[in-house]
Amino acid sequence: MIVSNNKFGTVDVIVGTNILKNSKRLKNILFQLLDNNEVNTITMSDKESESLIKKLLGNYNILPKGDIIKPLKVITEIEITVNDVKPVVMKNRPIPFTLFKTINSQVQEMIKSNIAETSFSPYNSATVPIKKPDESIRLCIDYRLVN
Repeated sequence: MIVSNNKFGTVDVIVGTNILKNSKRLKNILFQLLDNNEVNTITMSDKESESLIKKLLGNYNILPKGDIIKPLKVITEIEITVNDVKPVVMKNRPIPFTLFKTINSQVQEMIKSNIAETSFSPYNSATVPIKKPDESIRLCIDYRLVN
């Protein structure tokens, strides 16, 4: 983890920002580690930090290429048998015609990348397309009835 002080005197976490921003528990752990001197903080200029980040990104293949993040290798598969339970079927939501082509190409890319596969199941949860701030589409699944 790389931590640097910015020009406003606050601490920016360069690696792990999203996780720490959304997790109060992880923030508390980080503060405990800082209190126990178990995390090194690095203060450097913008130019130095940019150079270090480029070096790290050049040496480690940690960022996905494109929009699709491929899953890790499957180590084992499991099958869950549910006896005497009626399958949950949620009515599909209508997909706007203007988004259909984009969503279809995204699904085909996921199938091609082995992220998703064609399957047949008595269960069905609705696909919900969500527009991201950059106007691209995030495909989500509404699992509320399953839970």
